[in-house]
Amino acid sequence: MENFHDKLGFIGQGVFVAAMLRKLLQRIEPERTGDKAFTGSSSLPINVDDFLGLLASSKGDRASLIKYDANLKADLRDINTPDYMIPRYHDLIRLTGTFPLNCEPKLTELMSCGAITPVALHFVRNHGAVPHLDWSLHRIRVCGNVTKRRDVSMDELKRMPTVSFPMSLVSAGNRRKEKNMLKQTTGFNWGAGAISNTIWTGVPLRDVLRMAGVTEITLERQFVCFFGPSGELSRGVDGSYGTCIPLSKALDPSQDVIIAYAQNGETLRPDHGYPARVIIPGYTGGRMVKWLTKIEVTRGPSTNFYHLRDNRILPSHVDSELAEREGWWKRPEYAFNELNINSVISSPAHGDAIEIFDCNFTVKGYAYSGGGRSITRVEVSLDNGMTWRLA
Repeated sequence: MENFHDKLGFIGQGVFVAAMLRKLLQRIEPERTGDKAFTGSSSLPINVDDFLGLLASSKGDRASLIKYDANLKADLRDINTPDYMIPRYHDLIRLTGTFPLNCEPKLTELMSCGAITPVALHFVRNHGAVPHLDWSLHRIRVCGNVTKRRDVSMDELKRMPTVSFPMSLVSAGNRRKEKNMLKQTTGFNWGAGAISNTIWTGVPLRDVLRMAGVTEITLERQFVCFFGPSGELSRGVDGSYGTCIPLSKALDPSQDVIIAYAQNGETLRPDHGYPARVIIPGYTGGRMVKWLTKIEVTRGPSTNFYHLRDNRILPSHVDSELAEREGWWKRPEYAFNELNINSVISSPAHGDAIEIFDCNFTVKGYAYSGGGRSITRVEVSLDNGMTWRLA
């Protein structure tokens, strides 16, 4: 295999070094023997050449992936929690204490990695303990208003045609700390690092729905509801985290909604949904259910506790008590689905004092939008918003 040692030096740097080496050898061995290529849960989640090509076309920094995804280990801060064996990057900023894990990278560190975020630096939003799920035993049930109910295994999912693409995943609470400084919300203080851009690999959701006989919208088929494991959390009817999207979005090939099982060329890590999660480009991260267990086609939107209570933008006069008393949580017009436009200056950092000797200083940052809307321009103000100039 041409350039094998070069590729091995890249792929074998992750947290699962021994496993990845074994998978590469399993992939290469059939080439020598003439046998059929190995398939199943132990094979590589994405072709090495395809991944390296995607990384290059996405302007990803190969050195950063190696640097941050190497030598991860369990964090001693997790030793007395259900997450004690999960490998994590030690320098993530923990926003809600030790457990459950809600964290983001330092903004300067995130920006220095380039266009593709190392998985080790990907922000984490967990409502509880990370479930202990087994690839070989895990099933995704496709049910509800379907023609044929299906229980899809991970190996079955992996044998289906796959797609891979880079996508920015953003928490709805990104930069919430700044909002809380003006008026306290019900959420905790996300900084500007609740955004990550990685390469996702998975199966189009519409292909999975087609297996269950769902190919068009009807009166009884209006929404697709997603569920994590039952009993995972303390609130709601069954303790699952759940939400939904319109069936029209799920069936539209241009929307690229997938069931992902790999991130940056390797199997999903526990904090990011192992063994499978939903990926919905242009949507807020709270709709992309991790540890996906059930897909249900329904007539109405999800009634899951977390769908109703998370990712809502209520009028400024409505506090949590008023929302509870007057039923604001259940009003669909206040659901937050597609990402709003946002931008951040990362350099100079907040509070930095800079000396400019030649009257030139490079300002750096990021901007994003949702729903397929691109960023058309960026403007910068040097006088507290009185005047603006194109960047």
